[in-house]
Amino acid sequence: MILQDIYLYFKRMLSEANRNEVELGEAKSRKAGNFKEYRQKNRYSEKSIRMQDSHVNGFNSWCINENINPGDVTYRQVLQYR
Repeated sequence: MILQDIYLYFKRMLSEANRNEVELGEAKSRKAGNFKEYRQKNRYSEKSIRMQDSHVNGFNSWCINENINPGDVTYRQVLQYR
């Protein structure tokens, strides 16, 4: 993936989770459970879910190390990712 694709991918994942009131982690929301359950209900393959989780967890770890809120990350900041 090129950097612009990475930026758009993470923004889309965060936006999709927020729009459906689900958490990216294991915490439950009132509406749809966790994000894994949401993706299962929408027929994402288990391989896709594992890969997405891996990408999101790596990105979140990077954000924590860089003291960046993942929901507020800018394209310029993503250019520094990995």
